[in-house]
Amino acid sequence: MKQFKFLALTVLILTTSCLKSPNELFKQAQTKMLNSKTVSYKQEALYPNPIGKIDTIKSTFLIS
Repeated sequence: MKQFKFLALTVLILTTSCLKSPNELFKQAQTKMLNSKTVSYKQEALYPNPIGKIDTIKSTFLIS
């Protein structure tokens, strides 16, 4: 029964996520990027180390 639920969920996700073609999505993203004044990207990564603490890496990317 669990396998059927997993398979049904996977099929549902795959069919609903492919409503637009990759070219259409690329064109939308390209238009959005070209029409914006600034583009920024923020990333935060958490890495556990052997001591038991967590190392944090933060980066920011800004184009204006």
